[in-house]
Amino acid sequence: MTRPPGSPVRHVVYLHGFASSPASTKAAYFAERFRAHGVPFECPDLNEPDFRTLTMTRMLEQVARRVEAAGEAAVTLMGSSLGGTLAVLAAERLGARVDCVI
Repeated sequence: MTRPPGSPVRHVVYLHGFASSPASTKAAYFAERFRAHGVPFECPDLNEPDFRTLTMTRMLEQVARRVEAAGEAAVTLMGSSLGGTLAVLAAERLGARVDCVI
C-alpha cells in the first residue's frame, strides 16, 4: 500500500458508530493498519462534549473542523454504522474537500 508518485497525501478520518468511541476495538485496528503504512489517521470522539447532547448537526460540525485541519491533504471519510451516515452527509456538505467515502 504505497502511494504512487505524484498522488496526493491522504488523511483518513474514521467516524465511529452510535454509542461507540475512538477507544473501540475497530478504531484501534484501523489506526494501527493505517499508521503502519504512513497514512495519517484520526478518529474524533463524536460523543464530545457529552453523549447526552449528541446531534447530527454537532457531529457534522466536528467533522468539518477535522477536514479543514487536514490542510491540503486529500481527506477520506470512513464510517461505521451512524458514522457511515455521517460520512455521506459530511461529504455532501464539504464537497471537494472530501475525495473518498468508505
